[in-house]
Amino acid sequence: RAHSLILTTAAEILGLSDDEASARNVRVRLSLPMTYGGLGLADPKVVARHALIGNFTACVNDLRNYAGLTGLGAPAFAPPAEGSSARERRAAARSARADDGPCWGAWETSWNAVRDDLRRDLRAAETALDQASRDREAAHAAPARDVNQCRATDFILKRATTLHDNLETALQLFPCGASEVTSSGTQWKERGVQKALSKVAHARIFNALHKQYLDDRNLTAAATLLSTAAPGAMTWVTFNDHHSKPDTLSKDNFRTAMRFSLGLDQTHLIEAARENTPCGHC
Repeated sequence: RAHSLILTTAAEILGLSDDEASARNVRVRLSLPMTYGGLGLADPKVVARHALIGNFTACVNDLRNYAGLTGLGAPAFAPPAEGSSARERRAAARSARADDGPCWGAWETSWNAVRDDLRRDLRAAETALDQASRDREAAHAAPARDVNQCRATDFILKRATTLHDNLETALQLFPCGASEVTSSGTQWKERGVQKALSKVAHARIFNALHKQYLDDRNLTAAATLLSTAAPGAMTWVTFNDHHSKPDTLSKDNFRTAMRFSLGLDQTHLIEAARENTPCGHC
């Protein structure tokens, strides 16, 4: 609910209509990091498991070496006594269902779910990388070589390679099972785990959204999504509030730029041109 309210507030600041603000694609794009053309209003449901894994692995070296932690286990609860209250019986049932791990079972569930997602994504990325490589070879070997087609296949191959490499790097963070984190002897990284996991998760969302645009034949939205995810394309957002007034975008310019970044039509500019009224940009 809190995340939904944040997105609604952002939509109001950007001057989006109710239909635009409630559109799932718009809300997804607002939730993406700036490196993927969003505003960085991350969805907690996407990053919560990554935060748990990142925070615990950052501490596990010290917990093992200095606090003597040798294993992970759910807290032990005695069965409820005869005549116990309904609340006590529910608590006992929850503890009986808890998997091994901290946070009453959240650890093993999170570890396995994130690792399974990475494995599935890596298999898909290997297939996509192989296809992209073949497409590039065919484009460059064609007798009547199309320069634009060659550039397109080069771009697709580069994206596929980057995604594949990021997934391989992220999967290397899971060298053992969830219950073996303290006993495996692994020297866990103290920084960067959550970032690496969230990065590939957001890439998954970005790629799914791009595929949806292509499937819907919404090529304009697909093109703006790719363009705003280019290196440095969204850097202007981070500078908007830190420059002197002459260098700061006006509200109208900021809203127009964000509408482009979100793949929305510039209806306010069309209306201003039709009515011959000021649009706030000149």
